[in-house]
Amino acid sequence: MRSRDLVRGGVAALLAVLAVAALVGSMTLIRPRETVPAGPTGGQELAAQVMLFEDPPGHVEFCLAWGESLPPSCGGPSVVGDIDWPALDPQTSGDVRWAEGVWIVGRFDEARAAFTLTRPPSLDRPDGLAEPEEVPTVEFPALCEDPTRGASGRGTNDELQLHEVMLSLPGYVNSYVSDGRDFYNVIVNEDPEGAHAKLREVWQGDLCVAEQELPTFAAREAATDAVFTDESLRGELVSGGGGGIDGFFDVQVMVASEEVVDRIHELTRPHIDDRFVRISGAFQPVD
Repeated sequence: MRSRDLVRGGVAALLAVLAVAALVGSMTLIRPRETVPAGPTGGQELAAQVMLFEDPPGHVEFCLAWGESLPPSCGGPSVVGDIDWPALDPQTSGDVRWAEGVWIVGRFDEARAAFTLTRPPSLDRPDGLAEPEEVPTVEFPALCEDPTRGASGRGTNDELQLHEVMLSLPGYVNSYVSDGRDFYNVIVNEDPEGAHAKLREVWQGDLCVAEQELPTFAAREAATDAVFTDESLRGELVSGGGGGIDGFFDVQVMVASEEVVDRIHELTRPHIDDRFVRISGAFQPVD
């Protein structure tokens, strides 16, 4: 997943996915679900958990994603209102001050260049904010009963070639390891037997290939490029991409307004069915 500066595909992206799979060790393939509904945000109070960043003194911005440096690299909308910094457990470096994990509640201006506080920033979740959905357990199951099928002791076991062949497969969706090491499971949306035979040319270790109705890796990359190069969404996007294990395209925006959601679907629809696009807003309405 990317944060503003998106990491682009190819073998590097696939290796990153496989590394995550190896660390986690399990996966659940999530069924398609509808986009998070978006409503008008006009004068409504909104809340999000952010980093507050003050530099120079008296000028405060918030960031939803930031660089790992000291002080952090931040550049976001300005924050207007009183802030009780000691209550936020801030850190400092020279004249720069910042605090992470801060909940802010307030309203954006029309251009979303400034956020005016209506409540004091706090480390506690604000009242009136809906509880987040429970994150489902992630699992990485074996996709077949006989992972040694078609293996030959005379063949090669070249992981780099395996990754390259995966990316070249028609209908390639994703892959992961189910034993934390080298038990490869490959998902395609067409011709699984042909894909299995092609992969066996370069990999004699444990291998499963399964067919699932999911958008291809290439389609998700195309959707990512379409969304994150669109000028009309500049300043709205927080993070996103199609490199996740479950084969969906995910994007987080500042506020999931109807206009923003419609534009994202307009851009992704040539590449991915709406069922496989998940849109969420970093800022949520407060009752």
